[in-house]
Amino acid sequence: MERQERGIALLLVLFTMLLLSVIGLGMMYSTNMESAINSNYRDKQTALYAALAGLQESRDRIQPATANIVAPTGLPAFVSSGSANVIYIVADSTVNPTDPNNTFFDTEFCQEKVLGMTGTAGVPCTSAPSPPTGTSWYQPLVNHSLSASAPWNLSAPLDLKWIRINLKGNNMTPVATNGNSATSTQVCWDGQNQVLLPGAYSSTCAPNGSVATITPTNPGSGYTSQPAVTISAPPAGGTQATATASLTSVSTGQVASVTLTTGGTGYTSAPTVTLSGGGGSGATATATIVAPGSPVQAINVTSSGTRCYSTPPSVSISGGGGTGATATATLVASSSCVYSWNPTASCGSPWKGNTETGITLSGGGGSSFSGTITFHSSGHSITSSSIQDSGTGYTSAPTTAGGGSPNALTASCVVTPNAVVGKLLSSATVTNGGSGYTSFPTITFGTGNGVGTLPTGTVTLGPAASNAGQVTSVTVTSPGSGYTSPPTVQFTGGGGSLADAVSALGVTTTVTSFTINNAGSGYTADPTVTIAPPGTGTQATATATIGRGTNYGKVWMLTALAQTKTGARAMAQLEVASPVIGYASDGGFGLLGPNPTIGQMPNSNNFTANGNDANSCGGTAQPPHPAITGYDDPNASPPTNSVQTITNSLPRPDHYIGAGGTPSVQNGYSSLGETMTTPTGLKSLIDSIHAVASTNGTLYGNNPGSIAHGDATHPVVDYVDGDLTGSDGGYGILVVTGTLSWSGNFSWHGMVLVIGDGIANFGGGGGGTITGTMLVAKIWDSHTTKNLLNSLGSPTFSWNGGGSANFGLSYDHCWSDDLMKSIPFTPAPSTKPLRILSLRLLPY
Repeated sequence: MERQERGIALLLVLFTMLLLSVIGLGMMYSTNMESAINSNYRDKQTALYAALAGLQESRDRIQPATANIVAPTGLPAFVSSGSANVIYIVADSTVNPTDPNNTFFDTEFCQEKVLGMTGTAGVPCTSAPSPPTGTSWYQPLVNHSLSASAPWNLSAPLDLKWIRINLKGNNMTPVATNGNSATSTQVCWDGQNQVLLPGAYSSTCAPNGSVATITPTNPGSGYTSQPAVTISAPPAGGTQATATASLTSVSTGQVASVTLTTGGTGYTSAPTVTLSGGGGSGATATATIVAPGSPVQAINVTSSGTRCYSTPPSVSISGGGGTGATATATLVASSSCVYSWNPTASCGSPWKGNTETGITLSGGGGSSFSGTITFHSSGHSITSSSIQDSGTGYTSAPTTAGGGSPNALTASCVVTPNAVVGKLLSSATVTNGGSGYTSFPTITFGTGNGVGTLPTGTVTLGPAASNAGQVTSVTVTSPGSGYTSPPTVQFTGGGGSLADAVSALGVTTTVTSFTINNAGSGYTADPTVTIAPPGTGTQATATATIGRGTNYGKVWMLTALAQTKTGARAMAQLEVASPVIGYASDGGFGLLGPNPTIGQMPNSNNFTANGNDANSCGGTAQPPHPAITGYDDPNASPPTNSVQTITNSLPRPDHYIGAGGTPSVQNGYSSLGETMTTPTGLKSLIDSIHAVASTNGTLYGNNPGSIAHGDATHPVVDYVDGDLTGSDGGYGILVVTGTLSWSGNFSWHGMVLVIGDGIANFGGGGGGTITGTMLVAKIWDSHTTKNLLNSLGSPTFSWNGGGSANFGLSYDHCWSDDLMKSIPFTPAPSTKPLRILSLRLLPY
């Protein structure tokens, strides 16, 4: 029995020892597992922080003012097939995220739906259509281990393996920016939200240098067809813009014609024509009448005479009280007389000194010719000859000369007649009967070169003209100028009455507008426009303006992969955005500065401040803006309360309408961007306007007596370096660097920029209005010293007085944003760190 008990005790001891061994082994295993878990967690954390460090590095390296990524083609543009638009920073030459066979291949890129890839959520990019093939989609790898990557090439490098840098598209993330994942358009940052890349903007999220408007500066005249329009080419790499011209017929402002409506009666002479009214001057005209009386109907030749002609003589019709009758003569068909001769002879001494010798001619079938010759004193030549009788019946020229007195010719003295035969007059024919003949006019025939009696004739008059005594036409002798309507035509004098006529102004075809067929791209300055000249007339001219506007921020996607020596991996992705720079409009009225000083504000029921776009030009209206934009930097210490200060100053909050409820007052710190919220940025803005005013506008000193006002079609650029006081009205851009004091019924369409001292005071009743936008900002100590502040100062504004008519402030992009497109303005790049929009860990 005792032995049995000892056996049981031994079994219990053995079982206890076994149990204790199992417990000991379990505790040892548990301790090792905890160590492994801790080690893995530590490695994972190391990888994560290495990836986060990589994101911060890339965020720093793409900062706009430094942009010190070392890559041959610089920072990437938006990802598109065939373009080197992705940058990889790699740890060393063993890392290649573009190679599917590399240990550190980028297995996440396909998830961003670029380059035609269609990644599947939760599945790494390892098979077709991923990864992308070829090398054209990324830039040469930036090697961390090289000295060119200083100061990031650490002697003891991080576990960071690579960083990918690319611009964001709408559908690159699980949630599309606009809610439609089928749209891959690039995304930009407007200061508050991510938005799709606006039209006419490039991948820099800034205007792409395309032509926005073409404005005629001289419409020209005389065009009969569309002229060719040539826009100068942009710098290398851009696209040349093209456009066509539109033609319009317009009045020349000159009298082109006068048309009779009634010829009147009883005019014996042309009346005087007077052109009056129509807003112009200088036009003159003359009238033509049909005088009373009859025309010449026929001419009867009463005697052909004996005058010999070689060509028909002239016919002169004179007297009879009329004018204008003409006629032509006709000779008989056959020759019958001697028209002229040129006798020659050499007879010697017997005829020496003879003064004259009578000569007859024979031959040619005629007779009765008689003439004389006179020999030279030597007797060997004839010095002169004459015809006394042309004779009759000569059908051809006589060839023989016979002697006469005082010395008959002999065989030793032969005279050669050299005669030319002519003709007698046959008839006369009326070619123009003229008018106004009240008695028979006299007919006179030309003498010609022959001899004999002249022909005679009489006239037969026809019946009087049916419009005798009437005005038949009016001829404009000077068109004058400046006529806006046809002047009145009056007739005076001339012995008649009742003539009447109307005038008409000239019309020409001018170039009035342009259609931009291709806006082009890449222009850094406004291009020149050349319009082909007309055939006759004045060549048109025009100017082009490239699209300018707010430079939105670019949204970058930064992706980093880190791996520890033990294999722990982490991939993180950061979205960052550069700030909005350049001119940015954020409503009808902006007080840009903390803690504004606000005096009395309008308490009239007729006053309104409206941030909704009036869109007076009929374009695409912008979304609602706040009626008043304040300025509160969220990082200010101590905090500011500008928006609340403005809101508390409004006696009629419901009269401030626009975005954000009632009253429509919002903080513009983010949406206005870096340029519009810093003294240096606002100074660069007004400096750009100053440059334009110095060449195409007007510069004024302190307190000018008046300023240029312009009109709706010719807005001005006025720059007042100091104070401005008055009750001005105008159109365009107005900068006042001192204090603006307006009162009464002032009215301004455009931009009123009180930037400098930042003080604006309105008052004095009336119905003052501003249509466009107004900004008040204090950027320096005084407009006389111009010492820039480190940050925006407190602006001052008051509006004292009511008005019987509607008055106030109304935002209109046509008179603000569109006007700024004419101001070349290149803002300085931001020097601030890129804004972090989101951070996420990736599973790939």
